[in-house]
Amino acid sequence: MNVAAFFPTSRPKVLVSFPVLKEVRAYIESRCEVMFNETGATLSPDELVRRAHGHNVLMITTTDRLDAHTLGRLPSEIRVIATYSVGHDHIDLPASQARGLTVINTPDVLTDAVAEVAMFLMIGAARRGTESALVSGHVAAAGLDVFAQEPHLHPRYFELPNVFMTPHIGSSTVEARTAMAVALLDALDELAQGLNPLNRLV
Repeated sequence: MNVAAFFPTSRPKVLVSFPVLKEVRAYIESRCEVMFNETGATLSPDELVRRAHGHNVLMITTTDRLDAHTLGRLPSEIRVIATYSVGHDHIDLPASQARGLTVINTPDVLTDAVAEVAMFLMIGAARRGTESALVSGHVAAAGLDVFAQEPHLHPRYFELPNVFMTPHIGSSTVEARTAMAVALLDALDELAQGLNPLNRLV
């Protein structure tokens, strides 16, 4: 498969739904025709579908929920969902496959950055652990970087003096964020060449 068979132009047309670091932005711009969400806010499903027209690739993150209904409304030009994350539970994979969409993610690029934050959390939790036990007393302290229902945290977390929290920054280094973009854009190149990238989910 040549580039034109997968993407109508030699450079894929990408809609990026979320803000990125300036270094990552420059890298994406060097490899794609791209439009960025400049609002700083998560796009609603309706807005995401509206902005997707004229693009081949939808680059999203975990705050963008792509259920079967939203996927079914995407324009036919969209060929690839590229999630700027390792996790993919925000995407209905069976519905993506049924719609003929390719889904790619960013595995194996966050290990170092996440390990550094894990060490930071362990040190912080150890210091807080001497102040009191968690509610049940089974765990002396906890260091947390990822929460269910982000960005809305359960308010009881703030009442626990032995919980050391960071705001989901485990991958927040220029190097890690750039590596995530490289993983996705390299996969787009492989798809355009008729190859099956290792980070393809469907």
